[in-house]
Amino acid sequence: MEHAVEATSQKGFSQVISAAVIPIGIPLTTGAGTMSTVILFAESLHHQWPLEWKLLAAILVMTLIIYVSFLRAPQLVLILGQTGMDVVTKVFGLITLAIGVQFILSGVAGAFPHLG
Repeated sequence: MEHAVEATSQKGFSQVISAAVIPIGIPLTTGAGTMSTVILFAESLHHQWPLEWKLLAAILVMTLIIYVSFLRAPQLVLILGQTGMDVVTKVFGLITLAIGVQFILSGVAGAFPHLG
């Protein structure tokens, strides 16, 4: 009986995590997160044309990678299984966290340059 309750609680937790990750991940690929990242990196280039072209190329490559990933997502889920998908979700959650921390540090450094 306890095992059934534990399995139900685990399934509920997995559903909560999935519901929380989707709203966080989608803006990074198609919305404000993407624009914030591009603006942050473009500002750090100081209008150096070769580097701006590299940033544009990186955006185009990432667009292609995201497109292929979304296109092949059902096959990827079958290959990785639930455990593999949980690991991938956690890894990309850490990457999202790292990007957020970088945004915060860049903002604080810009607002308080004497702290750096």
